[in-house]
Amino acid sequence: DAQLEQAHQFIVEHACQGITVDEVLRLLPFSLPTFHKRFAAKYGRTPGAEIRRLRTEQARYYLQTTTLTITRVGQLCGYDQHSKFANFFKRETGLTPSEYRRLTHGSKASRLRRSRG
Repeated sequence: DAQLEQAHQFIVEHACQGITVDEVLRLLPFSLPTFHKRFAAKYGRTPGAEIRRLRTEQARYYLQTTTLTITRVGQLCGYDQHSKFANFFKRETGLTPSEYRRLTHGSKASRLRRSRG
């Protein structure tokens, strides 16, 4: 339904700006339980899980492909405090941002260099 698609698009566009499910819900004529149920039926996860998934995806991208500080990556993903970002990232991935970066930063480029050498 169009309202759910609008809510999903809002989440995609604003997930890394620190939005909450309540903010998304304000755009819709649904109760919270109805929103959760309908969103999960359509997208396979709750609105909160979708926000977390998108933030995690963006954080992984920055950690893997840039040299931005972890604090800055957290800010770009909607976290104003380094510790909140680090706790979020570890809960979602099982790794701290530093561990993730160490394991993946530039990994595609290094694999290419090794395969050519």
